[in-house]
Amino acid sequence: MSHKNKQWRQKFRTEWLKDKLFENWLVSKKDHSGELVAFCKYCVCALSSNKYGDLKAHGATKKHISASNTVAPSRQPSMSSIVQKATTLNKVKLAEAKASLFIAEHCSILAIDHLGKTFVLLIAAC
Repeated sequence: MSHKNKQWRQKFRTEWLKDKLFENWLVSKKDHSGELVAFCKYCVCALSSNKYGDLKAHGATKKHISASNTVAPSRQPSMSSIVQKATTLNKVKLAEAKASLFIAEHCSILAIDHLGKTFVLLIAAC
């Protein structure tokens, strides 16, 4: 096969992941040969051509627009916000448990001075 007939194939570029047009839905996946290919999170499909124009065209398809309206980032909370809320909730639960154990161990009327110091430490930990 001569060099003239060989078609050049675009490889996936990681810069595309930061592009404003693609940042919400484009991720990279490895195909069966181990090369990176573009993957649409909304449509759950691989875009094997790896051409910038094809990615833009995919973003304008009815299937993609319909899927993006269903799974829009503004409508679906991110995992980091859920994990952060759970972590804060766990800290509050731990602080409440420590306060309950302090009251159970010491008579709450006799240890009121120490209880104030304990609450300051517990609130600072949250």
